[in-house]
Amino acid sequence: MNAPPRNWSKRSSSMGARPMRLESPPGRFRMHDLVRLYARELAGTVDNPCDRKAALDRLFDHYLHTASAAMDLFAVHEPYRRPPEPAPGCATPGFAGYLQARAWLDTERPALLAMGAHAAAFGLERHAVWLAAVLYRYLDVAAHYEDALVLHSNALAFTDPGSLARGIAHHAVGWTLFRLGRADEAAEHLRQALSSAQDHRSDLLESAVRDGLASVHDRSGRRSSARKQHELALAAARRAGHTHLEGIALCGLGEHHSSCGDHQEALQHLRESGRIIREIGDGGLSGRIFAALGRTYVGLRRTDEAARYLQRALHFARVGRNTSLEVSALNDFGAIVTAAEALDHHEQALELAKRIGHRHELVRAHHGLAEAHRQLGNHTKAAAHLEAADSTHW
Repeated sequence: MNAPPRNWSKRSSSMGARPMRLESPPGRFRMHDLVRLYARELAGTVDNPCDRKAALDRLFDHYLHTASAAMDLFAVHEPYRRPPEPAPGCATPGFAGYLQARAWLDTERPALLAMGAHAAAFGLERHAVWLAAVLYRYLDVAAHYEDALVLHSNALAFTDPGSLARGIAHHAVGWTLFRLGRADEAAEHLRQALSSAQDHRSDLLESAVRDGLASVHDRSGRRSSARKQHELALAAARRAGHTHLEGIALCGLGEHHSSCGDHQEALQHLRESGRIIREIGDGGLSGRIFAALGRTYVGLRRTDEAARYLQRALHFARVGRNTSLEVSALNDFGAIVTAAEALDHHEQALELAKRIGHRHELVRAHHGLAEAHRQLGNHTKAAAHLEAADSTHW
């Protein structure tokens, strides 16, 4: 290694006794910012471009394939979202189980997002595209919607026009925009994703996209169109022979019928979805099914059964740290308990919805709080929450 630049001694002495290695959080270390600046300067002046590129390739490969290994345990039934096997020599640690994999994803999320953000500067766009696909389910479940939008938007920019990868990226951007309450933009991306799925005859992508379009249409009150998309999503999943996607589509169809008041039809689809999920195992989708069953039993005025299912949904959400499910389950549960209890559930949902940027659940929480305060005679607070709900655009 060449000698450090002449000004290094001056720079190091100016640091005094400051620690060069910082521990944050406990057990995890990072370099002082001045050390980072020096390392960047040294890499640009000492290492030749080929060596630097090779080192970055190894680093990005390591993160991509370790994230892929973690997602093998996080989203067992979605191997199609993972890249091919790593090249020989790429060190990829294994994980003992779901909890260890989830802990790694939570800890390394800042580094993974930085990798996606800076990939183009290093000529590593392919890594960014794959990373977005790999992390899709994790970022959605954990409700890191803003992070997901940046990552998926970068991936979209890096894909070739007309490629299946572009369709996959359009779907990811569209679904994330829907989560954030930007339905019109979401629909446009999902339509482009559907066109790509049909061009490439990808039943897997088509099922996922139609499920997203159905949700957009349901949210906007276009019930007939939503039902058609739900049914087409189910048909595509069955053509693909993908049981997990079939379970998702059946759950979506059940949720749709429940929201339309067709509760017996909803129960039929939700029970069939539940049967599939019990056979293949998927705790995340199980929680969503429990929540949908709870809402359906509310519609049937079978409150005790509704409460049991919603309690199970909330338990699954918290144990699995499924933030997207947790915020909706809190609002669902708040709708069936006493006004005093509802305040607690909707307040929790309100804070969570604000933190993750989920506008639809934010509006639901405000409406729930308004109703609870009205029942308790707090009319000023009720009016304030109604005003807040009306001022939230989604």
